[in-house]
Amino acid sequence: MKVLNRFSPLIKEILIIVSISILVALLFNTFSGKGLPLIRKEMIKVQAPDSVLFSSAPSNIDSALLIQPDSSITKNIQVIAPLHEQALRNPASATNLSDKTSKEYYTVITLSQLQRLLKENRGLLIDARNAEDYMQGHIGNAINIPALEIDNHFSEIVAIPRDTLMLLYCNNADCDLAHLLADFLRDLEFKKIYIYENGWDGWIKAGMPVDNSKGEDR
Repeated sequence: MKVLNRFSPLIKEILIIVSISILVALLFNTFSGKGLPLIRKEMIKVQAPDSVLFSSAPSNIDSALLIQPDSSITKNIQVIAPLHEQALRNPASATNLSDKTSKEYYTVITLSQLQRLLKENRGLLIDARNAEDYMQGHIGNAINIPALEIDNHFSEIVAIPRDTLMLLYCNNADCDLAHLLADFLRDLEFKKIYIYENGWDGWIKAGMPVDNSKGEDR
């Protein structure tokens, strides 16, 4: 009993410190602007139709009006000016989801759609995982922008044309890194953001080729 009484003040101090630490962490998480939700909300995932991803440009559109960015980051990316992109979009596709503004809505693509986009050399493929995972293996031509280190890549991201087809992936359908990166890109007014939902795990499971080179990790 004497021993318990001797350590009682120490225990109280530890409990006070832990309580204050938890309170400070909760306040920071709430007001920092980068906080993580304490309760995970169900996200709306919509499958991108082929009619939107692979619609052909009408013959009356002058090819000179297609934007071709001169940048090492966006090399070989097909980018279409806003008015033309609007003309190409099927109004009935994806139930007019272009009007949605909720960050809980994400457009996902399948493995076959991703393969076709990569084969046609369209889009900027971004691996949202950490640098260590990226170095161990990634999808060919993917660049590494870790979702938890977005601020370190801000100057590079803002230089990318907003009409660029942004193709994101992380580990799998339960991984939130691609969603975090998508939210950040949406805040910067990128218009065409797609997530390969099955991610790296799905790519490996399908027996797709692995790139172990350093690539353009930043």
